[in-house]
Amino acid sequence: MKRFLSTSSGLSTKSFDVVIAGGGLVGASVALGLATDKLAAPLSVAIVDTSLPPAKEEVYDKPTLRTSTISLKSRKWMQGLGAWKDRHATAFGDMFVYDKNQGITFDAKQDELEHLGYVVENEILRNEMYKRLRELGGKEITGATVTEIDAGISEVDYISDPKHASLVLQDGKRLSAQLIVGAEGANSVTRRESEIGYWRHDYRQRAVVANVKTRDHSFTAWQRFLGKSGPVAMLPIKGGSISNVVWSTTPAEAKALTAMSDGEFLKELNLAFEEDWDGRVPPLAVEVVGKRASFPLSVSHATEYVGKRLVLVGDAAHGVHPLAGQGVNLGFADAEELVVRVPPSCKRPA
Repeated sequence: MKRFLSTSSGLSTKSFDVVIAGGGLVGASVALGLATDKLAAPLSVAIVDTSLPPAKEEVYDKPTLRTSTISLKSRKWMQGLGAWKDRHATAFGDMFVYDKNQGITFDAKQDELEHLGYVVENEILRNEMYKRLRELGGKEITGATVTEIDAGISEVDYISDPKHASLVLQDGKRLSAQLIVGAEGANSVTRRESEIGYWRHDYRQRAVVANVKTRDHSFTAWQRFLGKSGPVAMLPIKGGSISNVVWSTTPAEAKALTAMSDGEFLKELNLAFEEDWDGRVPPLAVEVVGKRASFPLSVSHATEYVGKRLVLVGDAAHGVHPLAGQGVNLGFADAEELVVRVPPSCKRPA
């Protein structure tokens, strides 16, 4: 029996044990975790998302802008799910964080580790996760967004209560499930519709992202704090030949950094890292690869992670500033813990 089913049969309502709203990195990891867990394997699971990766082999020659720093723990879990390939990630052995007066180095060798972590492009990791899901015989729901959620009126626990929560999709289809997982990110519809409390603080900053070629290969993660404007980071990707830049700054400067010419941007970037208290600087950036973009920065938190027949994971539950590179790792930790707890909660009544 296939665990991942679609709603293409034309029925007005489809029933599942678990429906995952949001098919990004965290939502896909929940699906993979359930598919590969022995106790969860019998459960039927559906993924709802507006855009899922195509079922074709991808060629990853051009770098993309959105990356994630993957911790050793997250990598180990991805390996267990069968979705990790070292060739798609770039390991870094040390990290240098500094401002004009002081700095600190984190070195894997000091802790007898091979690496501190890995940098991977989000698109590549997500594609590999769905490739693995398809290998397991899964079909994902695509082209639909959640518009309404009804968690029912029962207060009875999941094990003994036969009732289901339901989702209404934008195309009018209705899905029912014993458990709904909200994984759509900061603007989660499932969180909003379930009326779970939520607060967000706007940092009044934007993160400018870009990819640059450097004069020398780098396997160090660099981060420099630039006073009031915020930190700028360079993270190695593509085997260290390219660095992914994440530059947190004011909206006005972000607008200027994305609008200026490639040559002007390289000059500003190299100047930002030039002033160093200890004589260390990252390799010189010599070429901008592709386009630049920016996105707003905020911190957010749901007042509850669990509701009636609903659980929130990843940015739907908690959003953090990217400077520590922990956002997706927190989401993976949510997913890993959830996978352990779902099977006993979704047993069908005898």
